[in-house]
Formats: sequence, C-alpha cells, structure tokens
Amino acid sequence: MSIFRISLSASVIWAVHTTMTAPQPPPLCDEQVGPAGLEVSAMPIFIKSCFWSAGLAEILAILTNLYPSNSLTKYAASLLVRSPSTPDAIRTTWWFIFAWVCTISGAFIRRSCYRNLGEMFTFQVSLRRNHKLVTSGPYSFVRHPSYSSGALALSGALMCHTIPGSWAVECSGIFQPSWAGPLIATCWLIASIMGTLVIAPRLEQEDALLKRRFGSEWDAWARNVPYRLLPGLY
Repeated sequence: MSIFRISLSASVIWAVHTTMTAPQPPPLCDEQVGPAGLEVSAMPIFIKSCFWSAGLAEILAILTNLYPSNSLTKYAASLLVRSPSTPDAIRTTWWFIFAWVCTISGAFIRRSCYRNLGEMFTFQVSLRRNHKLVTSGPYSFVRHPSYSSGALALSGALMCHTIPGSWAVECSGIFQPSWAGPLIATCWLIASIMGTLVIAPRLEQEDALLKRRFGSEWDAWARNVPYRLLPGLY
C-alpha cells in the first residue's frame, strides 16, 4: 500500500507540474497582447513550489515508515512527522482516489489542449502571426478547455493534500485540530478567488481577440460550441 501511495503522490506532483508549465516559449513582443501579469510570471512558480514541497514531504514521510531503522529516514521523520502523529496516518482513502482521478484527468485534458494548439498555446495572451482557429479535440466541447481542465487538476491536487489521510493534515502539524477546518476552508477560498481573478478577464479578452481576428469563422464556432468552460453549464 505504501509503494502504491507513493506512486499516486508522485503522479499528483507531475500533474501539477505539467499543468503549470508553459508548453511553448513566450511569444514575440509583437505577438503578445498586453503585458504579462503575475499569473504568468509568479503564480506558476508559487503553485509548483507548494505542491512539489507537499508532495515530496508526503513521499519522504511514507519512506520513513518503510525504512524506520535507516538513519536518514529517522532524521526525515523528525522533521516531517509531528508528534503524536506517525507516518501510518498517511493512507489512501476513497476521497483521495476521487481527488487523484480529478487531478490526473485534468492534467491529461490540459496536455491535449497543448497538443491541439501547438505553438499557439502560450501562458501569455497572444496572437501568433500564423494563428489558426482550433476547433477540434477539447475545443469541440468548450471554447476554453485549458482553463477548466487546469482548474480541475489544481482543485483535485489541493483536495489530495487537504483531506484526512494526507501528510499535510495528518503529520505536518499545520492543520491542528483546533483550526484545521477554518484553515482548510481558507485555502480553498484563496484558491477560488485567485482562480476567478485570473480566468474571468482572460476569457473575455481571448474571445474578443479571436472574434476580431477570425470574424464569421469564430461566430460559427461559437454557435456550435456556446459554452466557455463547462459543457451545458457555462
């Protein structure tokens, strides 16, 4: 079970990393529309750092349980596992499996967006010189699938680390019983606010840019694919 959990925890790290790593270099200055904000320069680094740290801590804590007599794992346990907790408290629950499925599904859908857009997929809002309107793959279901799939991956990853059975909740000492609920709620609130502040204006901006660039072609696509993020909902 421990090796299985390590593989799941490692795959969550991969999912967040691939979700928050730009698949293409930044566009040329004359292709970029407006300045790039913190959501491009700082937020990906911050998010990846948080999930890499939590994920590696979880893996190391599990290893301390697998190799309890090793001097290195003993030292790691003294840093990562706060008394009276033990590494045994890290476990794979059905809620964790659900969150993991969301994380991995979101990451794979987002990677599909990377492949479908190719060089046109940049974290900066841009219009390439040879820009094309892509309407296949995930873009045949919603107009902005990279945002919805990214949100799915990050929400799932956050859930993986904020539910009972995770290292952060069971062993880190961060989520003490007296304030665990409010702190977890605060994490989700901050993530929701940040996501909304980043995504909402970019949806409007990107739709307007593509409509202006492709005209009737974009209008036809928007009629066939009326939803921006969630099929049948929004």
